[in-house]
Amino acid sequence: MAGNDSTLQDEDGDYSDWIELLDTRDTDVNLAGWVLTTSAGDLTKWAQEMDTMRVDSEDWKTMALMVVVAPIIGELLFRGYVFRVMQRAWSPKNAIAASALLFAIVHPGLSFPPVFVLGLATAWLYFRWQKLWPGMLLHAGYNAAILALSVA
Repeated sequence: MAGNDSTLQDEDGDYSDWIELLDTRDTDVNLAGWVLTTSAGDLTKWAQEMDTMRVDSEDWKTMALMVVVAPIIGELLFRGYVFRVMQRAWSPKNAIAASALLFAIVHPGLSFPPVFVLGLATAWLYFRWQKLWPGMLLHAGYNAAILALSVA
């Protein structure tokens, strides 16, 4: 709990800040490179390296969201809308870069570099073919690979 000053009192009578992560599923998820920290500006100020998290390999709803729904919604929003709006004002090259940057910014911190590259590729595919489905397939493939690596 961040900023606990009145909710849960510890055995010393203090109101400590704390965080609890509970995962009752039966499959590991690799969280190497992710950290918990008290400072968004300094990720190493107090960093606790996270190791693994468990995910149920039969949790088909989560997997469907990651591999099917997220790529469809992401491509409709970032290429179907954001890229097209940016392309009206900027060159294709700048619109591709800016939409990829925005796409990467809304994803978790350490995933920024590969997601930025994914955003560049999907924006280029949309620019080249003027169709969203190639980017949706690439995005779905990327998410499926990340999911497979996470539960391996």
